[in-house]
Amino acid sequence: MDETCMKMWLPARRGYVQLPAGDAKRHCLEQEQRAELGKRRSALSLIAFASDDMEVQKALPQVLIGNSHVLPAHVLAQLGGPVRPNNMFILRRRSSWADADLLVQIFRLVGKCLEHVLPECHVLFSMDASPVHLSPKVVRAAAIAGLHLHFIPAKMTPWLQPLDAYIFSCLKARVRQKHDRALLESETGEVTTLQMCELICAAVEEVLQSTSWARAFRGCGFAAERQSDLGGRVGRRLDWPHGPPTSSTALPSLEQLQKICITGKQIPIGWLFHLITKTEEDTVPTAAEPFACAEAQDSKPAHAWSGRLRSSSHLHFPEHHATPAAETSSSHAAASSSAPPLASPCPPPPAPPVPLHLLPKLRRLGPPSRPRT
Repeated sequence: MDETCMKMWLPARRGYVQLPAGDAKRHCLEQEQRAELGKRRSALSLIAFASDDMEVQKALPQVLIGNSHVLPAHVLAQLGGPVRPNNMFILRRRSSWADADLLVQIFRLVGKCLEHVLPECHVLFSMDASPVHLSPKVVRAAAIAGLHLHFIPAKMTPWLQPLDAYIFSCLKARVRQKHDRALLESETGEVTTLQMCELICAAVEEVLQSTSWARAFRGCGFAAERQSDLGGRVGRRLDWPHGPPTSSTALPSLEQLQKICITGKQIPIGWLFHLITKTEEDTVPTAAEPFACAEAQDSKPAHAWSGRLRSSSHLHFPEHHATPAAETSSSHAAASSSAPPLASPCPPPPAPPVPLHLLPKLRRLGPPSRPRT
């Protein structure tokens, strides 16, 4: 999943101009296409989804978001409403920015569209590590929808995100072709808002929903077995002489999580690994599972990140000494609650006592001054 901007106004391309006899060049170019600043800045937000499996690709939704000024109500009604064929959705909101509440609804929509796929395979949901994607409510919605989140490190999306590296350029080129054709066929020399929305929806259906993008995922290093499978830009950027390294089936370490996530952002570990901990308690992990854990040693703590987090003083990691039945019931209770599992807050420690040698100095300072009103 990734977001991109779809402009509602595109300037006409410059071509060759044959000057009539006796006319100056400046007079022929006076009728150049012009538009107001608001029209030039108007755009829709596209939340696009892509998969390396064509069956999953056809089931994924594609969401267009526009504010009330760019996408008027009568234009949305002429488009047929918010729901269009082939899992195309158009939303009219106060703002076209994707906030946490909107992403929660979108994750519910993705889980609904992939109901027939989730019982058969694990879905690795890849997106960039922006602050809104790391919010606890968004991670919780992804866990409830049955999606295993996979975050792309910061400043690496142009090489490791298939949508950024391959798909969006093809999509916008197709939109440009359709816009130029509509501009030539127009009697007024302009493309209306309704026509622009229609051609954007048509380009999304042709490029995203009718094309197999397995090569884009191999080019970004996903399921690439050889060095030749990687894209040229990705290979030069990552400098992998022997191809992509093999992925481990163990849980990531704290250092790996901190390198991916934004500095200073609290990592919602409870919901981020909710599906994995649930699998560990209910069934025995096998080598076929992508997140199977190795057997824990007696010297290690029960939780993989106990005592190693920056915020470990505010987290509580209970010891698992109960019976398997009790552990299973507790895991289901944690999954149904609104707070992340394994992350209940503890009361702060008491304040340390004041050293004795500082008491005379504090007495000389006198009582604290009253705040001014």
